[in-house]
Parts: sequence; C-alpha cells; structure tokens
Amino acid sequence: MIDMWEERRYSVRAQVRVIGTLTSEGGGSLEFETENLSTDGVFLITEDLTLFEIGSEVDLGLCAGQEELYRGAAVVVRAQKVNANSDSLPASGYGLYLEKPSVRLNSYLAEHIPSLG
Repeated sequence: MIDMWEERRYSVRAQVRVIGTLTSEGGGSLEFETENLSTDGVFLITEDLTLFEIGSEVDLGLCAGQEELYRGAAVVVRAQKVNANSDSLPASGYGLYLEKPSVRLNSYLAEHIPSLG
C-alpha cells in the first residue's frame, strides 16, 4: 500500500457510491466512482495512481443520479494502492479534500450518516 498522507480525518465518512468527475486545466475530464464521502472529503476509486500528484488542485464535480452535490476545488491529499491480498483496504485510489463543501452535499450526507441529521 502507498499512503502518502497520514490519517487526519475530522469528519465521519459514509460508504456511498456517487459519480465523481475531475476536470484538468487542459480541459480533459475523467469520471470516477466514489468509495466514500464525508462533509469535507471524498475517496475516488482508480487503479491508476499516476494521474495526480499529492497536493494537486483539481476541479471536482460529484453527482448522485441527476442531482449535483458538489462542484468546486478539491486538493489531492492521499494516494492508496491496495494489494490483491489486502483484506483491510477496500480500494485503490485518491483521497481529496473539499475546500468549500456545499449545502447540497451536507444535506445528502445527513441522509446517509445518522449522526449528522
């Protein structure tokens, strides 16, 4: 496992799957599925850990069905590579910090995390 960011979560995570879209400065975009969400972060699933550097700022969109939950800046804070033999880690991918979480995202999470409601 590659974990380039020590554990510093302040928010409770919900194991929910939504679609994440990252847009680069060059205009290209990539679509990902999330492993989990919190009020200030998201974990995007991908096996390709060559896409972003830790500390990179990206434009992130998060959608649940047709509902846009978040659109704005995010910072790549973690890269995690899971070995095939790992039972403790669910997926490889990137952890992103959301700079300005939206009211819609917080409302959506309140439905999925009882302690937030």
